[in-house]
Amino acid sequence: MKGLSGLIESPQLQIYFEFWPQGLRSAGTGPEELFRFLYERGFKIFHPSKEGKWKPAEAYSKIPELPGEQQFVNLRAVKDPAAIGL
Repeated sequence: MKGLSGLIESPQLQIYFEFWPQGLRSAGTGPEELFRFLYERGFKIFHPSKEGKWKPAEAYSKIPELPGEQQFVNLRAVKDPAAIGL
């Protein structure tokens, strides 16, 4: 993500990513740092709900379907949720 700093400034940018807490820790960072990095750049993060809709994830620890250490969940980061119907 840090290497994308120029692209991240785009207001239309959406980032879909596989969120794997253990993978982040193995790479020398933590899940909270990723959330902070995105929030500081104006993104709002969403997680898929059991109903198949995107729900806001206000903090890493508040994702209801938080994956176990060896699991992942797909997340979506957007700057203007209203523009895409979220």
